[in-house]
Amino acid sequence: MENLFATADMAQGYAAARPAVHGLVLREVWKSLGQGVRAARALDIGCGSGLSTRELLPLCGKCFGVEPAVSMLRLARAVAPGAEFAAGSAERLPFADGSMELMTAAGSLNFCDVERAFPEMLRVLAEGGRLVVYDFEPGRLMRDSDALEQWFGEFQRRYPPPVNAAVHLDPERLAKLARGFTCGPWARFEGGLALEAEFYGRYMMTETNVAQAARRGGDAGEIRAWVETTLRPVFAGRPREVLFDGYWAVFGKPSSERTRPAL
Repeated sequence: MENLFATADMAQGYAAARPAVHGLVLREVWKSLGQGVRAARALDIGCGSGLSTRELLPLCGKCFGVEPAVSMLRLARAVAPGAEFAAGSAERLPFADGSMELMTAAGSLNFCDVERAFPEMLRVLAEGGRLVVYDFEPGRLMRDSDALEQWFGEFQRRYPPPVNAAVHLDPERLAKLARGFTCGPWARFEGGLALEAEFYGRYMMTETNVAQAARRGGDAGEIRAWVETTLRPVFAGRPREVLFDGYWAVFGKPSSERTRPAL
């Protein structure tokens, strides 16, 4: 199946026009853990263009990102300077056993063989280390209006999302898959970001709906014009708080003494 994420246009869009939701999620995770989080080495699995990796930089001494789409990696180094990147997948991580104290996977495990990925992540995670898995839906709601929800519905009717092989994951499903890990805290979350119509429009142009429409002969310029024109009355000339909802879950690797790590 064609990977709609593995194009130069998609990589550029992800680097420049995706909302800063990763920081919202990780701050909530660290707050829930109730302690400072600092790792010698951290790995972002399925790092894309580096937005999620950038949020790990303050939390570790050395930061790595791994991503199967090489087009994304070409921009990641500029988005998250100071991190190191490599081509690879969750099923086959190019790192030594027990080499990472902190690992994150943001919406990437849905697109891999999770039955193979969890043993591989367990191999690379250090004893007592943490794996943080999280994901969130596209922002389609405003706190004080249903106008964006109605717009998003029309957006999906005009440009239907592709049928893909993504695996549905949630904290309950992840806990069943995470054999060999200890299960730490998890939560469903909702967070808001103030966005302007122009930025939100560029964000929507990075959705796979648009990529699929363009691949099928749609004119990207016409799609962009429709998005920009119809969003103006929704945002009414000012930034509006757009809501993002999703989940996060923390897993740990027990020490060889089989003591449960503090999560």
